[in-house]
Amino acid sequence: MVRRNRQLGLRKLQRLRKRPYAGGLLEDWLVRAGSGVSAPAQTLRYIRWRRGGTRRELLTSVLAPTQLTAPEALALYLSFAKTPSGRQVVDLSARIRRQSELDDHRLLTHLAQ
Repeated sequence: MVRRNRQLGLRKLQRLRKRPYAGGLLEDWLVRAGSGVSAPAQTLRYIRWRRGGTRRELLTSVLAPTQLTAPEALALYLSFAKTPSGRQVVDLSARIRRQSELDDHRLLTHLAQ
């Protein structure tokens, strides 16, 4: 999972979900990233959360929302933002689930603290 770099071109293929979330709007898309000129284009998930002027955008190679939900990905993103720069390695295997059993708002609140 990485934060979106605006210089990377994205072509939206399919919207997986769009819904209100944590006082904003959470969108989950399948996209084609890159032009294919310098490296092969890749299919990725693009997750965007917006509330007012605040925007969080990330890309993940986990294509199945059942393995990593958009709220879980956003919570992981927020946990990276709170982590000192030298310690940004996180074991995702413990956080990726086949079926999410967590309440989205509890997870976001817990990791954002």
